[in-house]
This record gives sequence, structure tokens and C-alpha cells, in this order.
Amino acid sequence: MQEFEIKFNPIGFVKSSLKKPLELPPKNNPKDFQKWKLKAKKYREKIKNSCCQIVIYPQYQEMLEGIHEFSHIIITYWPHLIQNKKCPCKIKPMGIPHIEPKGIFATCSPIRPNSILISTVKLLNIENNILTVLGFEALHKSPVLDIKPYMPYYHHASNFNIPNWVKYIEQEL
Repeated sequence: MQEFEIKFNPIGFVKSSLKKPLELPPKNNPKDFQKWKLKAKKYREKIKNSCCQIVIYPQYQEMLEGIHEFSHIIITYWPHLIQNKKCPCKIKPMGIPHIEPKGIFATCSPIRPNSILISTVKLLNIENNILTVLGFEALHKSPVLDIKPYMPYYHHASNFNIPNWVKYIEQEL
């Protein structure tokens, strides 16, 4: 196997009211798990309804030309607060005790062999080098690596399947 050293240069950063990620649920205590579920619902609702800003460094501002024509964009970013954490092969999705461990590639956990995250967000406004977006889960000061326009014919999947444990997470949280 050939090894490559890969270096990323952020193109900007996130300004958000989200300062820390949602904590994992408590283990082996159903009462505390129910409290955590309420907290998780509020956290996810906050993300869904919160605006934040993506500040693009001035040398990349010209690259934003035309992005305002799209309603949604795809942001690639780095979870800067979890650097140097060992990546397990399997985890319980979102730490939920009654879901069996899944391979890390079957989850959206930010702890990965290469912690590169992506989100599709609604683009609300652009003013100079600052994009205002809705529904972005990135934490404050997260480095932004790339931006792409969301194009349904290119990025859309049809006839897809998701497992029951994902449906549970979507319904319960």
C-alpha cells in the first residue's frame, strides 16, 4: 500500500453559536437516556433553524462568483475539536446504547480515519466574502475546506435504502 501525505489549506472558517458538539448519551440508565433524547432533539432543532456564517478568506473570494444562484451548497469542513482522537473500527451510532455497533464507515461520526465532514445547507445570503447559511452543524471556528453547489441531477440519489436504526434516529431525535 502506498502512503501519501495530504495537506489541506482551509479556505475559510465557520462563525456559529455552536461551540461544542452534542454529548453522547449516558450508558445503562434509561431515565437519563430519555433526558438525553430531549436534549438531542433540542440540539438538532437548533441546528435545523440556526443561521451561521462561513467567512471565506479574501484570496478565495473571487471563487464565490455565481454561487449566489444556488439555493443550497455543500460544505466540506474539518472537525477541529477532535484532532488526534483514535478512530475505532465500530461504534454505537450517536452513542445510543440499544443500537448495535456499526462500522465507522456506516455512520456519520466525526471521528474517522480522515475526519473530513460534509453538510448540505441552505444558502441565505452572500455579502462580500461572508456566506450566511441555514442548518449547518459545524462548530464555531471549524475550518472550511471546500464549497460546491448542490445540483440535484448530480448529487441526488434515488431508490435508496436506509437501515431501521437510521430511521429510529431520524424519528426519535
